[in-house]
Amino acid sequence: MIGYNTAYIVVVLCLLLSFAKGKRLHTISYVVTGVFLVCLCGFRHPLYIDGNDTYGYHMMFLNASREKLVLWGNDIKDPAFLILNKLIGIFTNNVIIYDFIIALLTIPPVLVLYRKFSPLPLVAVFLYVCMQVGGSSPYFMAFNQMRQALAIGFMCIAIYYYINDSYHLNKKVIFFLVIMWLTHWSSFIMAVPFLLKKIRLNKYFYITGMIVAAVAGLFTERFVPQLSELFLMMEQGFFIDEGKKFSLISNLPLLLLSCYVFFTSSKDECNSFEHKCLFLQFVLFGLLAPFNNSIFRFCIYYGIIGNLAVAYSFHKDLKKGNALSIGVAMIYFVYFSYVLLFSLAGLERNYPYSMW
Repeated sequence: MIGYNTAYIVVVLCLLLSFAKGKRLHTISYVVTGVFLVCLCGFRHPLYIDGNDTYGYHMMFLNASREKLVLWGNDIKDPAFLILNKLIGIFTNNVIIYDFIIALLTIPPVLVLYRKFSPLPLVAVFLYVCMQVGGSSPYFMAFNQMRQALAIGFMCIAIYYYINDSYHLNKKVIFFLVIMWLTHWSSFIMAVPFLLKKIRLNKYFYITGMIVAAVAGLFTERFVPQLSELFLMMEQGFFIDEGKKFSLISNLPLLLLSCYVFFTSSKDECNSFEHKCLFLQFVLFGLLAPFNNSIFRFCIYYGIIGNLAVAYSFHKDLKKGNALSIGVAMIYFVYFSYVLLFSLAGLERNYPYSMW
């Protein structure tokens, strides 16, 4: 928990500084935040293992020179990640340097995306670090699920070029989307918001859809047990968990924030690429989280982009002096502070997203 606590405090301090007058101070706050986040992740001790994946990825890196590149068949592996391991292995076999290189490829693309396209980039970074979707925040995914975090880095580069070219799928976008997919198979889910580009719906459809997903998810496994059997038949037992710790209350922070964004947005804004990603994040999480919190690994692709929609809504409403936005901001500040204080008190079991 010390990592979460430290990151929370630093990001909040820099966020408060960013609201002071002076463009230079804004830039300094953002750079300090970025350097800190990269160093916290990249220079962690090699014996610090947050979950089982870290050790596995270190072993994959150390053994990369003996691994064969398989592009088809039952033994296929994510080739882009293997090639990267082989390239790094040419110069070093030090896992600390390896972790730092992965952090450099993972975190800065997110920060650059937010800096370029968010009117309140540190608000987006705050959500990136602190907003939990299931078992982890997008930032702390890089401490354990390194391969998927790397795929998210490539996704952010693709989305940067996509938004910068007025939401057109140019060659650069397609190239980095392919690299993303070759880094981690789960990234195929990013095809969905591109397919939904031309669909236009009103804000009340999106809000209703998220509420229905939150409620329906509570009954998904109970009334449709065949879904569990289907997952097991597909040998995807990874997504089935007997120790579920999700409830309607555990979904409320993300649900209320998402509903606020859509409620205060126009129809054109609600149908933007960023808003649709925010919607998809919650619907997927709300419906499937009861099976296992590992579903957050899919939701986080959408959440990274959805943070742009949240930051935009806060910026727009704060400029208008909208009391609702100020109230929502205060609620979430208190909420995340509650998470921090319980952690400092050694009561990690009261961490959010558990059954209350």
